[in-house]
Amino acid sequence: MHDFNAFVYPAIPLSRILHPIDSPYPYPEAVLTVRAARHETVSDDGSDFIDLDLESKDKLQFEPTRRKLKQQKSGLQELMSKRPVGPRAVGGILSMLNAFNAAPIEPTTRNTELLYYYRDYVAPTFCSVDGGNIPPVFATHCLPWMMNSPLMPNVVVLMASAAQSYSGIIAKAETLHIKSQVLSQVNKYIQNDFHQVANQALRIVIHLVVLELFWGSSDSIWPHMQGIKLMLKLRGGLEAMDDPLNYNVLIVTDYELACAFERELDLQSMETAIAAVLSVGEWLPEPIRSPLLPYPISFQECKDSLNLSQVAAEILDDVRFLTTSITSCFLSPELEQTKTTKIQSTAEWLYKRVEAITELDIVSVTPTSEIIIDTIRLCALVYTSSIKSLTPLSQNFPPELQERFYSNISLVGLKKWKYVPGIFLWILLVATPCSKDDHRGRFLRKQMACTGMTIGMDDFNLGTAGLRAFWLVQRWIVREGLEMTRAGVVAGADADADPGLDAALMS
Repeated sequence: MHDFNAFVYPAIPLSRILHPIDSPYPYPEAVLTVRAARHETVSDDGSDFIDLDLESKDKLQFEPTRRKLKQQKSGLQELMSKRPVGPRAVGGILSMLNAFNAAPIEPTTRNTELLYYYRDYVAPTFCSVDGGNIPPVFATHCLPWMMNSPLMPNVVVLMASAAQSYSGIIAKAETLHIKSQVLSQVNKYIQNDFHQVANQALRIVIHLVVLELFWGSSDSIWPHMQGIKLMLKLRGGLEAMDDPLNYNVLIVTDYELACAFERELDLQSMETAIAAVLSVGEWLPEPIRSPLLPYPISFQECKDSLNLSQVAAEILDDVRFLTTSITSCFLSPELEQTKTTKIQSTAEWLYKRVEAITELDIVSVTPTSEIIIDTIRLCALVYTSSIKSLTPLSQNFPPELQERFYSNISLVGLKKWKYVPGIFLWILLVATPCSKDDHRGRFLRKQMACTGMTIGMDDFNLGTAGLRAFWLVQRWIVREGLEMTRAGVVAGADADADPGLDAALMS
């Protein structure tokens, strides 16, 4: 029998996601690598994924791994050519899951493969910048719950299929087929006594939100969020939740969505968000220090350990000062409020200062540290431009800067960015609002959410505080922009009225 632990699916190269060539679907090297790892002979026919016209359920499940592929290992060939007669035929993982699953997973080879794919490829990227370091709380609490949940293993299979579809390993038909089954199961599950199933239902639906954010359509996120909002209302609100871990996940995800799409929070009011006490320790590890939160030690003081230049450290310190000047308007109302015009002039000063920095001429031998500095410079330009003009971030990231940004992110690589997650989260938060429902956009949203959750899983207050600070800056820009527009309309109306009044007086 084939050992599914014998190989690990390769990740899609970051450069291919951020710089897709002629046809991003499918990614040829990913498909070839997967098949080579499984000792498969590849057909030159580019259509050897799922036939969209297939009607047979069996074919739909087995064709991706069997049709038009010549198995070189007779054991694997025999396994793929027969329908398994029970869970034991496809490995112990299905036997274990189906022992206590309210909606048992059909014991097929394809489902077993998807479960292992989730374990080896999908799960490590959920709460990790590069998929290499899973937070302990995710490994000790989240994964065991997923396996013990009555419905979550079905969602796991769906997530694995969606990830493969996104990567071009399979066509989309399989994912849509599994999704229809899972949504039907979820709808049936929540028909039970809601007070008995609420915690499970909330955890399951928030994973459906994550699925759409990472690999699906942004339009499909909001019906799920509305469902969560209604379920929370039935339970007495967020404050009444008796599931601390999921409470934290819901809060962090709510902020991440609001920041990514420049919108209000779905699960909290502005008043509740501001009133939340998020105490952050005075001595944070240097890598997770963020330009979004006040801190007694400047970036200039720890620039050597973070491998930052003097210029980059000064930019980050200025960004921190600008950010805290805005967030204090919400979080410290007892203090004298900084006037909008003063904040705008500060942003204008910083924008001109950053703009004056000579643009880095990046070549193949450019050190990674210099590319990180250039990325900080790019994001500081967008951030200060948005604040000084009181216009959304999504309107201040021109295409030429986006191209340079994606190139920088790709050249540095996630294995390097993970050493400065606090700075990297701010960089991603600045860029994500300009993302679209394409490979680049989904990558940005996924990476921002994973980086935020990485910090949140390690320290919930710290992760939430950083996201809240960025969201408050976005809300301040919207609020003050509307005030400026209203003031302009009133001034314009007064100016139009003056000539008429003067004329009447003269006559």
